[in-house]
Amino acid sequence: MSIEVTKIYKDHFPAARFIGKRYTMGDNPTVFAQKWGEWMNNGWFTSLEEICLAEYDYLGLMTFSDMSGSDFTYWIGMFAESNTPVPDGYLAYDLPESDIAVAWVKGKEPEIYGKDEIVIKKFQEAELSKLRFDINGGGVSLERYNCPRFTTPDADGNVTLDYCYYIE
Repeated sequence: MSIEVTKIYKDHFPAARFIGKRYTMGDNPTVFAQKWGEWMNNGWFTSLEEICLAEYDYLGLMTFSDMSGSDFTYWIGMFAESNTPVPDGYLAYDLPESDIAVAWVKGKEPEIYGKDEIVIKKFQEAELSKLRFDINGGGVSLERYNCPRFTTPDADGNVTLDYCYYIE
């Protein structure tokens, strides 16, 4: 099995403050995975877990102002309540209350990454294709690293990464 979309559904996110660190295309997107290693090695999630909403797990947040992706940013962090103060060394990105489309993508790392085209096609089939590209002036999508779906591989070594897109 390479990858499989195992679940598609609509969910609702409250207004939230994403607290984390921001990386740009200048940081070389091929090393975003290494940034996750830095987070684990430096205990950056541990300090955020004290102030963030644990039910939303660890998140990768992608933002862009238009579909060209020329100003793409990749954030690593967690959701917190909207008014949560931002600790030193972190940045915040405020997100409005919204419905989201969620897809669970199951497979092995690194094959599960970058499957947006497949996921969007599945959303279209499920009639969840009205993606919003106007949040804070641009587009937003999330990778949700849920425990245990992502953190505990199955007997075949597969994990599940959640793809989340804001929808109208």
